[in-house]
Amino acid sequence: MLSYDDVEKILIKEAKTLINQSPEVAEEIMSIVYTFNQRFSGDDFKISKISDIFDLCGEVDKKIYLAPELVGVIENSRKKIKNNMIGAFISTERKKEAYGRPEKGIEISKKEKLAFSVSKIIDLVEKDSVVLGGIIDPAWIKNIDTKLYLEIRNLITDRQTGVQKWEKVKEMLPKNLKESFDLTTTMNREKKLMVDVEPYIELAKNLGPEVVAEYLIHIGAIREKEFAKVLNIISEYLGDVKVPKPNFTDISKIPEAMIKLPSIKRWLFIRFRNRIYQELLKMSGGRDLLEIHASSLEKLEENLYKIIKPFVDEGKKEHKEFVINLIAYFKEAMSLKVPKRMVKTLSIKGKTHLFPSLRQRIAMLEVRGTGVASVFLSDDEEEECNEENNSEEKKKSSKHRRKILEFFMGTGKTASAFLSKEFVESKKMLYLCPNTSGEKKLAEQIADEVGKCYVDGKIPSVGIISSGIKTEELNKVLNCEIVIFPYSMFGGKSKDGERIVDMIKKRSFDFMVVDEIHMAKKAGKRNTEVVYELATQIPGLYDEGHILGLTGNSTPNRPDDIIAQLRLWDKDTYGNIKSVRAAIRRMGPVSLRNAVAEMILLIDEPQDWEKYLTYVPVNLYEDERKIYEAILQNDQMDPFEKLRSLYLAAMNPSLFSPVEEVESAYYDALKSTLEGFLETHDKVVVAENNLKKGLLRELSVNGNSAKTLVEKIKADFGPEVEVYIVDGDNKNDAERKAIFKKSKEKGRK
Repeated sequence: MLSYDDVEKILIKEAKTLINQSPEVAEEIMSIVYTFNQRFSGDDFKISKISDIFDLCGEVDKKIYLAPELVGVIENSRKKIKNNMIGAFISTERKKEAYGRPEKGIEISKKEKLAFSVSKIIDLVEKDSVVLGGIIDPAWIKNIDTKLYLEIRNLITDRQTGVQKWEKVKEMLPKNLKESFDLTTTMNREKKLMVDVEPYIELAKNLGPEVVAEYLIHIGAIREKEFAKVLNIISEYLGDVKVPKPNFTDISKIPEAMIKLPSIKRWLFIRFRNRIYQELLKMSGGRDLLEIHASSLEKLEENLYKIIKPFVDEGKKEHKEFVINLIAYFKEAMSLKVPKRMVKTLSIKGKTHLFPSLRQRIAMLEVRGTGVASVFLSDDEEEECNEENNSEEKKKSSKHRRKILEFFMGTGKTASAFLSKEFVESKKMLYLCPNTSGEKKLAEQIADEVGKCYVDGKIPSVGIISSGIKTEELNKVLNCEIVIFPYSMFGGKSKDGERIVDMIKKRSFDFMVVDEIHMAKKAGKRNTEVVYELATQIPGLYDEGHILGLTGNSTPNRPDDIIAQLRLWDKDTYGNIKSVRAAIRRMGPVSLRNAVAEMILLIDEPQDWEKYLTYVPVNLYEDERKIYEAILQNDQMDPFEKLRSLYLAAMNPSLFSPVEEVESAYYDALKSTLEGFLETHDKVVVAENNLKKGLLRELSVNGNSAKTLVEKIKADFGPEVEVYIVDGDNKNDAERKAIFKKSKEKGRK
């Protein structure tokens, strides 16, 4: 809110500036200020919203006479005063509402930009004599000033739903324009679409809004070009919700016309496939035995047929065929013959497990290309099968032999890779593994895993490409049945100067594994490009062989991480796409969703990692709150520098105090937590994944430095507790190993 005094200060400041620039009109300018004071001061004066500013400016124009010779002189000043009032209003709002709430600060900044844009709309209306007093709408703005229209659209579009909220613009307009701003055309169409959508809201909650939008197009309820709008309307209606895992009774709620659509059928099949798998694990009570799973599957099958009985009684076949395919999928997985070279059990952490597990059997089916892919063929694939006498081999398009296994750590990803190799009767495997500390040891661990998975006497030869390897030894390694190639060697050359990658490309590999495939996710980076080069340039591998990615998290940082994996999965479709947004524009959300679901085998329920967390709320002390507030209100700071400084101020406020150390509520909470933990434990790991300088390592802010959190911990806990830092500054492998070795010694804090 702005008071009369706030506005008067802005007015007088600009008046002084104008008088200095044009002293010849000083008397007239002071007269304007005097008239403003006379006509607008009073107890009822208030500016509580942006539109009040524009109303005030309109009233001033009506009530204060300007001599013709003054109009041109003060035009720029009028705009400056209006913009300064907007800036002052936003500043008070930011102080009141954005303190300690970065997300609110971002929202208020967008509001400020929108206010300036609305100010431009008002200027356009004043210049356009045709529209003045008539109707204005978004289309008019676009026609008059496309750049301004796009600027406003960007500010009012909800990033989660894509809905354009033009009501925000209307709310800011002055009274004389608010009634003229027409949203009826847009609103009426959206209301009609909501009427069409309403009966399917429950389905949208369970299946996702894009499924319902696609179905409505199919039955002719909406036009194809309205897909995105309907998607936005449904998303806006549902709000921020998670699509729940399907219940088996949901099958009975799906219209037959919907289940007939190939793209929707694929998506439903994958969702219910995962649901059945999860239910089988629960019913087994932790015993991963085929006979138990087979018995449980019979019970599920009986239950599913009861659910779809009304459809069967009516002579409808789609739901019955859907259930038949689901059950057949699991029966096939359970009946797969285990390759003779593989062991029947694996010992993991002292426990014996059936090998392969049900999870690994499903992986075998998918890697072979006869899982979901063989249940639902595309039209092109179906035609190809018919042309080739419906042979099983022709049912598998090459991309269905490229798969990513997203299994949680310790659930058998590596063993699944070797199992799949034998199951598809691969002759030679290239195994790519990541760059982690001591990657040669990691490569050796992978080689050890080979020995555990194969029966004695049938273990394949394994070679590891390591640093400093001689040409003769390299050739021997490349002749092995399984060749392990660490990421760190991607830039390596033989003693003869030939790229090792080029030497590999001359060999015949029919199976390639990319371990921790999410570490090859950035286009243009070496890991990503070498993986793609090997996959597409080893003779016959891409079109006739198998490529298998392994990961515990396919998109560790952001959705765009998936693009490199999609390019590897289908280079013709995704070869030139750089982002998820671009993929959606080209393929549509439904096609992209299905592509990701088919590419990645992710069948387990999400892990509930939050159950291991305890949140400790921290309220800043008064002195550090003042420091935080000063940084927050500094409009001269670069936004990224401000965010960094706010983070540091909340955790180590003394960095911003040149005189004395400032008490830190965060450090006190950290210290208290460590004290409690060390009463029952010898070792504690404190992770800081945002900033290093100022928290772990020394940092100077405007010539001022303060104790780091590490230095404070050392001082407070004394020599009884050893404190070490593991970060990018101590990359030396020996140094890190020494720290890790000490951490394993009992009785040592």
